[in-house]
Amino acid sequence: MPIYNISAIEDVADGSTEFVQKMIISFISNTPDESLEMLRAIQSKDLESVKKTAHKIKPSLEMMGATDLIEINHGIEAAVERKDETEILRLVTSFKVNLELLSKQLKDDYSL
Repeated sequence: MPIYNISAIEDVADGSTEFVQKMIISFISNTPDESLEMLRAIQSKDLESVKKTAHKIKPSLEMMGATDLIEINHGIEAAVERKDETEILRLVTSFKVNLELLSKQLKDDYSL
């Protein structure tokens, strides 16, 4: 099973490969910052910032069809609600690793 599905972007792009590429580049450029933001927030025990950041990146993950990352993101939000810092750290770390894999795959697939 692929780790992404950009059909939502392709639908919006209406055949423009340039638009698709711009969206992918934007995702690759911006989402790792959000991942690091969540890591810093959990390390400083700022659970509200973890929650806000996880919520903020949801649309990007959905647009990329990154189902594994979407699941991890939901887990992060649920762990924040439970105030389970150990689980949040585990999930944020997993999110970062999976995001790096997705970014690498996108770069390879689209020669970026």
